[in-house]
Amino acid sequence: MELTDTALAALLAREPVARLATLNREGRPHLVPVVFAPSAQHIYSPIDGKPKRGATLARIRNLDANPAAALLIDHYDHDWRALWWLRLDVHAECVQRSNVPAAEFAAAIAALTNKYPQYAATAVLRDDATLIRMRIVKQVAWSATDG
Repeated sequence: MELTDTALAALLAREPVARLATLNREGRPHLVPVVFAPSAQHIYSPIDGKPKRGATLARIRNLDANPAAALLIDHYDHDWRALWWLRLDVHAECVQRSNVPAAEFAAAIAALTNKYPQYAATAVLRDDATLIRMRIVKQVAWSATDG
């Protein structure tokens, strides 16, 4: 099943969390929960500013080596007729204000702040913010009702 552009846009605007899957150098999957927001032709996810044991985050290392990734958004319900999932195969890269057009970066920050008002009170999306920019390559969706 493939979602229409309108249905996909509504789902991306509505759903609060996804799982980002990348591959490490040995080809093993690495999954992390992420927040995200669509803006223009991309989906953006921030890299937060909390200390991470001093090392570069695995998802950043993985994307630097291989930009192929997947974003999984799903819904579980005790009523299994309400189950669904959407997997977006994406081309992902880390971007900062200094390496993308200013208008694109500002729109991405605005989309994230509008979707997650908590960002207005944190330093995560300030001047030196790092975002994962994802371009959808393929989508695969399933729902119990469409079987």
